[in-house]
Amino acid sequence: MICLDTNFIIDLLNNNSEAVKKVGEIEGEVLATTSINAFEVFFGIYTKKGNKENELTSFKNLLDNLEIFNFNLNSAFLASKIKAELQGEGKQISPMDSLVAGTIFANHCNCILTDDKHFSRIKGLKVESY
Repeated sequence: MICLDTNFIIDLLNNNSEAVKKVGEIEGEVLATTSINAFEVFFGIYTKKGNKENELTSFKNLLDNLEIFNFNLNSAFLASKIKAELQGEGKQISPMDSLVAGTIFANHCNCILTDDKHFSRIKGLKVESY
């Protein structure tokens, strides 16, 4: 199972050649994303000027084909532990990235598809890049 990060989803929706190629490489894998990633993509669409309907439709269609991991109390527990451990080691990670990682782990997944190098700081999380 591979969890798609926000930047990968955006690149895929924008038909970025590397993202599209990567989808072909992971064909057959169970793909997921988190409710936090969905928030980030929706927010990005809503903050753009102009007609948003095509982008919203494309993103909603993609979501229909993904397993969605929702943020819950266990996600919060794991995310806070991740953030605290990294902070204790003097390593930075954004609050949103820690929420994403906690949600991934809470759903028994340990792989994220992203080009965000910060995720590589999280112990036990396999980072797949494109």
